[in-house]
Amino acid sequence: MSVELTIDPTLSIPAHEQLTNQITGAILSGKLSPGSQLPTVRALARDLGIAPGTVMRTYTSLSDAGYITTARSKGTVVNGRKSNDDELAHHLTRLTQRYLVELHAFGFTENDAIAELARLSGTEA
Repeated sequence: MSVELTIDPTLSIPAHEQLTNQITGAILSGKLSPGSQLPTVRALARDLGIAPGTVMRTYTSLSDAGYITTARSKGTVVNGRKSNDDELAHHLTRLTQRYLVELHAFGFTENDAIAELARLSGTEA
């Protein structure tokens, strides 16, 4: 798998949601193309330092949503699902809302976030 996945234990977002969001984003952006093989549940759990049940929960959620298919003979592979602008916008909105909740929990404002994003992207005025 060519996508680097990470779990940030300092976030209030559960590990399975972090993982689901990362894999979904990689599929919708094309970083994981149809037919791409995902690691086994045990291998990914070991690599991320999380419980296999957490990875299984993620894979089940992604399978239920139609993003992946798991078969004994082929393992877990990305489906040929095409992304659309509405779906991408939905994910962007959901991730941004989570981001703002985390920022507010630490006492930051939206303007603080905008300034930091500009700094990180090299577009600050």
